[in-house]
Amino acid sequence: MAASPVGLTTSHLSYAVVPDSQQPAVVSATVHFEAVISSLDVVLTVAEAWKGKLGILVDPPEPATLQELVQAGRRRLRDDRLRADTEELHARHYAVSTVKAGLSS
Repeated sequence: MAASPVGLTTSHLSYAVVPDSQQPAVVSATVHFEAVISSLDVVLTVAEAWKGKLGILVDPPEPATLQELVQAGRRRLRDDRLRADTEELHARHYAVSTVKAGLSS
């Protein structure tokens, strides 16, 4: 099992909550966790692809005008948001995977 992500909070456990179901608890939880993990895997794949694509872009020269400064700020904000979103998705994935592994054992 991977190391616990930095910044993992109790709010991440909300992704490990199983909704009520008519099926037995273990079966319902397993199906739910597999669906959540599958969904998170798809979103993580897209986020990682965007990170890879953004890494290819050439860094612009030092901003000289106000417009270039604004563009540089937007680029940095976009990169920071993508990094934070990816870290959040990894934390959710870790929480759900850990609960599912504990349920399976």
